Amino acid sequence: MNMHLHGRWHDQLRKLLPTFVAVYVPTLLALAAVGLLALVTGRNVWFFTNDPFVLGRLPFYAGIISNIGVLLWCG
Repeated sequence: MNMHLHGRWHDQLRKLLPTFVAVYVPTLLALAAVGLLALVTGRNVWFFTNDPFVLGRLPFYAGIISNIGVLLWCG
């Protein structure tokens, strides 16, 4: 019975491998690019990952219509 469970797990992993690659490779590349950009520009990583409202010291309602539009598109 243990071999049967191992075979199903292995088959499932083989089927999901393209999805894992499609999700994790671009994510890791984007994180590596941000790290490299931080090294090249001399800025901290948080500069590239922080919210624009915090960086620009804008009030919380700045760009609210745009944010609502994004939420509607996602919905």
